[in-house]
Amino acid sequence: MSGHRLTGIRAATALADLGLAGFAAGVIARRRRMMGLLERTQLDTRAVRRLRELRHEFGAGPVELVVPGRRVLVVLDPADVGRVLDEAPTPFHPANREKRAALGQFQPHGVLVSRGKSANNAGR
Repeated sequence: MSGHRLTGIRAATALADLGLAGFAAGVIARRRRMMGLLERTQLDTRAVRRLRELRHEFGAGPVELVVPGRRVLVVLDPADVGRVLDEAPTPFHPANREKRAALGQFQPHGVLVSRGKSANNAGR
C-alpha cells in the first residue's frame, strides 16, 4: 500500500485508541447504556485525536497497524478509500474474521461474509 507502518506497542495503542469506543458501543447491535456512558465521557475523542496524530506523522496515505496475528489498515485520507477498496481483497479483505463471526450467525451464506466465487458474483 503506502509503506506507512506501525508495529509493536505503538500499533497496539493506536488500535486501542481507534477501536475502543466502537467496540464498547457494540459493533453490530448498539448497547444503549454504554452509548450513554461513551457520550458523557466523550471517549470517541481519543480516536479523533489519534487520527490527527497519525495524519500529522505520516501525511496522506493509509497506515498499516501490525499487531500479533493481525494487520489493520487505517485510511487517513478520503482520496485513498477508493484505492483501498479497489485493491481488496488483497491484502485487506473486507470480510475479516470479526465480521464473519458476527454476521455469520444471522446470515451464514450472506454476501457480507462470503468468500470466493459466490461473493464475487453475489454483488453483481
